[in-house]
Amino acid sequence: MAKTGNKAGAHSRTLLRGLSILKCFNETNQSLSVADLVKLTKIPQPTVWRFCQTLQSEGYLTTDTTKTLFRPGLALLSLGFSAISHFDLSHHARRYLVELADTFTAVAGITSRDGLKMRIVDRHEAVNTVLSYNARVGAALPIATTASGWAYLASLEEADRDRMIMQIAKEQPDLWALALPSYTKALARFRRDGVIVSSGAIERGLTTVAIPIVSTRADAAYPLYCSAIASALPESLIKTKLAPALKKIAADLRGALSAR
Repeated sequence: MAKTGNKAGAHSRTLLRGLSILKCFNETNQSLSVADLVKLTKIPQPTVWRFCQTLQSEGYLTTDTTKTLFRPGLALLSLGFSAISHFDLSHHARRYLVELADTFTAVAGITSRDGLKMRIVDRHEAVNTVLSYNARVGAALPIATTASGWAYLASLEEADRDRMIMQIAKEQPDLWALALPSYTKALARFRRDGVIVSSGAIERGLTTVAIPIVSTRADAAYPLYCSAIASALPESLIKTKLAPALKKIAADLRGALSAR
């Protein structure tokens, strides 16, 4: 029995190592070399090479014309689109995202935790929005430095939050050192007002307000956010209109999520 368990555990670890290679690809890292993947995953170079060859043979990775850089293949992309299309909360939230973005001349979106990042699962951008960056659906942003990440942390029980913060501080010490003063202030405001506000401390010239949507039936939280240039979201507007709107939407979507 012990040998069977050990074998199953080895297979699981192998699978997780292969998945860790696939997770290296994102909007920023669209093409990566074996050396890049070794650096990102900390997996030995020969092992990374074998994984890449296997993943390429099954269509999950492809190479560029030089045969030195790997990119996501169609098999992997189809899985991503399938996951997004079957994300029920996104279906319910779509009209709210459109309403938020258009009302506040902003970008509104929903994120989901993926390791130490928050992945954008849906978003809507007002036609005349001006932002300092333009993250698309599927992009992953660090928990440590984003309002969505702070909203996720705020949704956790204190012991769980402390464990995640310890992991972030260990694996991303520079990011966490940069974020800690602003995060502490944002968490205090969340406890007081029920929303996370990040205004220019990390992302210069950009204000983001976020709130977690927490299911009462599942151990999961999906932060809802609204981002715009700072001048478009003054404090008075956040207090009187945006924060109440986010709270109402979060309550509505919490019911939809809990009914799944």
